[in-house]
Amino acid sequence: ASPTAAPKADPKNFDTRSATTVEQINTLLATAKAVEPYTVTIRPTRASGWVYLRWLPSKNSRQIATFGANYQLTVIAELKDWYQAVDPATGRVGFVYKSYIQ
Repeated sequence: ASPTAAPKADPKNFDTRSATTVEQINTLLATAKAVEPYTVTIRPTRASGWVYLRWLPSKNSRQIATFGANYQLTVIAELKDWYQAVDPATGRVGFVYKSYIQ
């Protein structure tokens, strides 16, 4: 017998902040819309807080950089709740949750 196909992931049916399965991440990445690059400013929820650049668009994903308030990144793509961004100082590319950006 062949394996049963898993139901297709739908970004509306999972918390896009904490996507955990490969299918959820792939579904989320498929929604990315390339944009003309533009600059955004980091805005942590607390003035002394930090915002993470993550490997994938999930709060469960590995952190690849940490930024304090007022640090600037360049957005290169937009997803539902995430930006794909580049750190102009290092060239690192990752994802930042939209609510931490102004």
